[in-house]
Amino acid sequence: MYSDIIMNRNPTDQGSTRLMPSNLIQDELLLLEFSFLLNNILNTFIMKTITLSLLFALMSFAGFSQTGYEKAMKDGLDSMKNIKSLNDFQTNANYFERIANAEPKEWLPGYYAAYCYIILSFKEQDVTKKTDLIKKSENLVNQILKINPEESEIYALQGMMYQAYISLDPQNNSAEYSVKASKAFDKSIELNADNPRPWYLKGMNLMYTPEAYGGGMKAACPLLKKAAELFDKFEKKDEFMPDWGKEYNAQLVGKCSDK
Repeated sequence: MYSDIIMNRNPTDQGSTRLMPSNLIQDELLLLEFSFLLNNILNTFIMKTITLSLLFALMSFAGFSQTGYEKAMKDGLDSMKNIKSLNDFQTNANYFERIANAEPKEWLPGYYAAYCYIILSFKEQDVTKKTDLIKKSENLVNQILKINPEESEIYALQGMMYQAYISLDPQNNSAEYSVKASKAFDKSIELNADNPRPWYLKGMNLMYTPEAYGGGMKAACPLLKKAAELFDKFEKKDEFMPDWGKEYNAQLVGKCSDK
């Protein structure tokens, strides 16, 4: 606290004191208070300016990062439309895995890498290489399920992966992995009944299951036709979502006797 009277010793007046007029004292006190208030205002303004600058910088960085991700995904999907060989599938699998490593919170890059490995496994004849491809796809599917455990598309892909395990050794794997595939497709449908891919894949699963075990064309065709209806109405939620399967499903529907 400041005193109402400020003692000011005059150097030329030994031992004497001089009282400052009260109005001058009040003026000095007001000036000090104003200076203190102004200093606080300036400090607050500077801190807010710095904070806003940092916020805008972070937003800009996030925007550039997202733009980079989107461009990478678009380039990868464009490349998949022009696949002409098995080497192209491998190249695309490697490409999407790199995106997945760079964007650990995004499930779609891992999805497309796994999809490429599954397709490669169906084409591969060497059992060791085929097993390795399926296991790579399984690791990726497990990873993206942790990122988005409520995504219908992932369970449809998981069911397709189990079908790859069946193709690895039909005699020994059919009983176990047909059940696993069917459960994965059912989960996919439960999460999104309008998704055509689980209907298509489940129909294909039944088509290649012996009639004695509830499979065959008669069991498969209603599901394939259901998938065809959904494919005709299907609209992607965004440009990177899966949209494959319509053409091959149409080929399978063509095999149904009661078209």
